[in-house]
Amino acid sequence: MTAKPPKRHAPVLDRWTAVLLTFAALLAFAGQTRSATPVKRDILALYKSSEHRSEENCEIHELLELPLNFLGFRVTYADAESHLPGPREMERYRAIVTWFQAEGMRGASRYRRWLLNQLDAGKRVIILGNFGASAELGSESTTQDVRDVKRVFARLGVVCEPDRWIPKNNLRFLWRDPKLAAFERDLAKASPPGLMPVFTRNPRVKPVATYRAVGSSGQPILGAFISPRGGYVASGLAYVQLPGSEDDFKTQWYIDPVRFLSEALD
Repeated sequence: MTAKPPKRHAPVLDRWTAVLLTFAALLAFAGQTRSATPVKRDILALYKSSEHRSEENCEIHELLELPLNFLGFRVTYADAESHLPGPREMERYRAIVTWFQAEGMRGASRYRRWLLNQLDAGKRVIILGNFGASAELGSESTTQDVRDVKRVFARLGVVCEPDRWIPKNNLRFLWRDPKLAAFERDLAKASPPGLMPVFTRNPRVKPVATYRAVGSSGQPILGAFISPRGGYVASGLAYVQLPGSEDDFKTQWYIDPVRFLSEALD
């Protein structure tokens, strides 16, 4: 099913007032205590045209650009199924942010090779929603597809099983970070459509929300995490659309976007 583009919502800035003032004070303090080291302030935001997204009509523009701008970052958009910047273009970017709706992508293997190259070059990667390139658009995942997705998540410090899917009826919520995942709504009350199993024993990976398959006593499944290489928030765990707001797309965040981005972008 083709994903519907998000509906534009009117800016609601009053809900940001408290958090913005708090972080302004923190940033001012940090500016007094840190040495004057140049920081790359450009973020590359990727969308997929096959999902009927564009620079002005995608989740990152609608929901994430304001927090990124507040943190001092400039956002540049690109179609992941079209032009992917080369090494010289990528020098200016601090991180890559994606928010895809489906797993099929035109040129999926090309994108995965490019993304692995960016991670190897030291770029941070923040994935919200679906990974988005688990298979060529219209095709089933191959052994190579699965291997590549595992390599991407391994660079982020976790182990994933992209060939498995745990439906929501078989998921049990375990824990969420109260400072990161109880912002406008408590993530403990979220209902994700399901989760790809993601695990870690890496002490440098910070869990943000964890789940477990019903009847399982294995490692907790990461629904969201932050690592030294970026971060991840699974589909359905970033925000909730309020009932009856289909026409104006009013939302409330589970994840505190400013805190999450601040940590994921160091």
